[in-house]
Formats: sequence, C-alpha cells, structure tokens
Amino acid sequence: HDAAKAAIERGFHLASGVYLARDIVNSPHNVLNSVGLADLAQRIADQSGGLLKCRILDRKECERRGMGAYLGVARGSETEPKFIHLTYKPKMMSGKIVRKVGIVGKGLLYDTGGYNIKTSMMELMKFDCGGAAAVLGAARSVAAIAPEGVEASFVIAACENMINERAV
Repeated sequence: HDAAKAAIERGFHLASGVYLARDIVNSPHNVLNSVGLADLAQRIADQSGGLLKCRILDRKECERRGMGAYLGVARGSETEPKFIHLTYKPKMMSGKIVRKVGIVGKGLLYDTGGYNIKTSMMELMKFDCGGAAAVLGAARSVAAIAPEGVEASFVIAACENMINERAV
C-alpha cells in the first residue's frame, strides 16, 4: 500500500512537470516572454521549500561574462534576455552527492529567424522554447520528488530573436 501511494505521488510530480512544460510551449509570446520565464523560474524556486536556488543573469551580467553570441541573438528584442540557472541540492542527505547532473534548454521564446526571417508558419515561432520548457518542468519535478545523492543544475538562455535596427 505504501509503495503504491509513493508511486502515485511520484507520478503526480512527474506529470506536474510535463504539464508545466506543455503550458510554457503553448503560451503565446504576448503572454510569456523571457522576463516572464525568468519570473516563473524564480516562483518555482520559491515554492520548492529551499531545494531549488535561482540565479538570473541580466544583459549587463551576461556582457561582463562574455556571452556575446547569446546577446547577439537577443539584440533585436525589446524584451531583456534572461540567463536562468536553477540549482537543486537535497536538504537531508543520508550520504554524499553521488551524481551531478546538468540540464540545458534552448529558450527562444519567439524566433523570427532574425535577418534570415522565417516567412511561413508564424504561429510556430513560439515553439523554439521547448527545451527551456522541458528544463523548467524537470526542475519542478525534481524539487517535488527530492531525490537524495543528486545535485542538478538547470540552465536556460532565454531571449527572443526579433528584427529591428539593433538586430544582428
């Protein structure tokens, strides 16, 4: 009975992460952009009971760190790029960290193609954030399941690839 209950709870937490990823991917750009995704990442960390720490780098910090290629993609957007790093560390450990895992997701919340503009299927331009969506869903699930012996980093470079006079 306890094993079945634990399995159901684990399944619920996994499904919660999948549903979050689905909702992110299905959100139009006027509802969810890079700033909104960073806010969502912070809320997930805040709701994790201290298991997730969230660090968000803004444009200035990314420039300081030499992240020119990423910032070049974001240059045409009026929305600020946000480099998101969530870290999971278990609270209570019966042993040491056995495994370190890194999960990275592409976070182009809207991709026009820049100056190599995509001319068809504009409604699909929001789907380039699927990697970022999967990463945030995984972070939520991992924090809820709280595995021991694992330290995980969840990294997302969130921005929009738009066209304007600043675009590369």
